Amino acid sequence: MHFNGSIQYGWFTWLERRMPTQKSTLSMGKSTWRGEITTLDLDGDTIENHLAQETPPKEYNRAFYDIALESIIDDRIVFYTEKTWKNILRKKLFLPLGSQYFVKGLHDLGFKLYEEIFNYNYDSLPYGQRIQAFVQELHRLNTLPLRELKQRYLRNKERIDAKLEYNHNLAMRLHGQQWGGEYDLD
Repeated sequence: MHFNGSIQYGWFTWLERRMPTQKSTLSMGKSTWRGEITTLDLDGDTIENHLAQETPPKEYNRAFYDIALESIIDDRIVFYTEKTWKNILRKKLFLPLGSQYFVKGLHDLGFKLYEEIFNYNYDSLPYGQRIQAFVQELHRLNTLPLRELKQRYLRNKERIDAKLEYNHNLAMRLHGQQWGGEYDLD
């Protein structure tokens, strides 16, 4: 998002807890962001002191969708964290990026995807290609006129809202063994 200047299209939180952004990365982007820490909710010290992010910032509810960048994206391990669950439990549209077949894993668990808005074709691609395809999808979404995005939602409102409710209810019913399985598809 920094490289193509898409940061200007929404709110973001940037929290460097363990891996600082390389200076070369900061100077190459088209946005004005230069690696400064931006927090909408909790800072690193607060998180490290084991306080949960139970109250989202006001921007979270005003944003059309959330980007859920999972902890593991460069491996075949499917690992769902609060980055994904918070959206499901709060009935929020979100576009996730996790390991290969991450979205398929959600679907296999019974969750319904929001294909009316998002293109998930990136999910099955190997790491580098998956990142590029995900960024292209973000760029497509971020450059759509807001009116068009809103109209797309309104045309599909009943179906999307039903999926949000269904996914929330499914998450509330899941048992640990159901979401801890293996998704090695080779």
